[in-house]
Amino acid sequence: MIDGNNLVNAAFFVAQAKVDQINTEEIQKNTIGIFMSQINRLKRELKSDKVYIAWDGRYGAKWRKEVLPEYKSGRNKEGKEFLFLSLDYCREIESHNNFHHDDYEADDIIYALCRAIDDEKIIVSADKDFIQIVQEGLANKLYNPIQKQFREIPEICAITHSAICGGDDSLKGVPQKGEAFLKKFVKRQARLTEQEWEIYEKHRLVFGLKYNPYKEEILQFVQEKLTNM
Repeated sequence: MIDGNNLVNAAFFVAQAKVDQINTEEIQKNTIGIFMSQINRLKRELKSDKVYIAWDGRYGAKWRKEVLPEYKSGRNKEGKEFLFLSLDYCREIESHNNFHHDDYEADDIIYALCRAIDDEKIIVSADKDFIQIVQEGLANKLYNPIQKQFREIPEICAITHSAICGGDDSLKGVPQKGEAFLKKFVKRQARLTEQEWEIYEKHRLVFGLKYNPYKEEILQFVQEKLTNM
């Protein structure tokens, strides 16, 4: 199960580094080429003929932004137009394997795929957010395509970790609370103030895929598509 946006973003970064000027058609062409070579490499290395690619929808982050306006606010906007065009082309190339809906994020679609499929499941993404799915027992492994290795899965709940310490998608966690506090918190040797707890709960809601209020709708969307594949 591949995080399509994550893979294209990585390809786009590499493509930009290979040219002298920013925002050229060459970057777009190279991005698509790198993306396809990555897909083929993953099929070989992970020895799987069942590949599902999930994509972020245009409005997929809406409800999370309503809870936390800073959600994904720190994303680099440089070359955005050519990146979006590259994403559109890549979705078309692998359209038969695609799971894309305007109202859903790729993370939530992959979570639903892991709930819907009983076989061994490997998630492909450099995004640490997916650790929670492996911890929940819904996926077997998380493969980082940039480092080309499987990620070690920590004992501490990834949702709690990001809610306290911050994580991807511009989530900063609870102010002035880091790894040392987290270790005490999970052992119930440290507590949050009432104000800090409110921040923690908002971040936990936004980060925790199992807390998505639309997760059953997304599951139904995924199940219907799997049936028709």
